[in-house]
Amino acid sequence: MFQIVSIVMFTLMVIAIAVQYNDPDGWIWMLIYSYATVVSGLAIWKKYSYLSVIGGVGYLGGFFYLMPDSFRGWYTNEMAREALGLLFCAIWMVVLSAKMYRNMSDDESTDADSSEAL
Repeated sequence: MFQIVSIVMFTLMVIAIAVQYNDPDGWIWMLIYSYATVVSGLAIWKKYSYLSVIGGVGYLGGFFYLMPDSFRGWYTNEMAREALGLLFCAIWMVVLSAKMYRNMSDDESTDADSSEAL
């Protein structure tokens, strides 16, 4: 199930990159969304890494930096839309980080169980 969610998020990130082509600062946003795309691509193959933790911190920092005073009329406010895009990526990175830590703890408990059997 999580693999399907990762595929959906990968696809959404690719779309986010594609819609930046006509933005004056689009290349910056393409790079920003490319990071999330790569991390999502790794998650498809169940390769979780600390890149999600680093991305989560970076995206959340960017969100707070760009966050406008009000999100009223966010659909016409470019700064608000960019901030929300970063928040969306940050939330996804936090989910991937949690999945990574959960897999690590599952691996440790499996290792402990197998060593007790010896």
